[in-house]
Amino acid sequence: MDECQRIFEIAQRVARRFPEFYQAKGSGLSPKVRTAFLQRLEKEVRKELRGVRVEEPVSAFTRAAFNFYLPATATAIEIALPLWESDSDFERDLFKCLLASEQGKPVDRLVFIGCQGTRETSELPCRQAILKYVEEKYGLAVSMMEISSAPAC
Repeated sequence: MDECQRIFEIAQRVARRFPEFYQAKGSGLSPKVRTAFLQRLEKEVRKELRGVRVEEPVSAFTRAAFNFYLPATATAIEIALPLWESDSDFERDLFKCLLASEQGKPVDRLVFIGCQGTRETSELPCRQAILKYVEEKYGLAVSMMEISSAPAC
């Protein structure tokens, strides 16, 4: 099993510790719950997967960081909680990959891990056009993974 799949499984396990993940809410997860989830997830990943870089800077010229970076496979992983609140959140995550590649940190694959609805949201025509463009122009493959049994958040 690859490290990306392991991070996804750890995310599912950590999500089960937060009942808020499984309560349908119109406004989604609170910032406090999102922060607690991410902190716990980062701690678990650091403990279980030594080769994964957590909060890896995109480049020396920006404060932006990937939630997780797998240098062996040139994979960036972003946790999408809640689902992108705007197109700019989605686009910013894609742009971080392009910027990192330009600055010498290869990113061939971007994986979004989110709540139920992540894949559906990525199917919007505008987002599909953007995904097609970054794959054709920059060779960036993007995929979506959904934390099972978690409602849209």
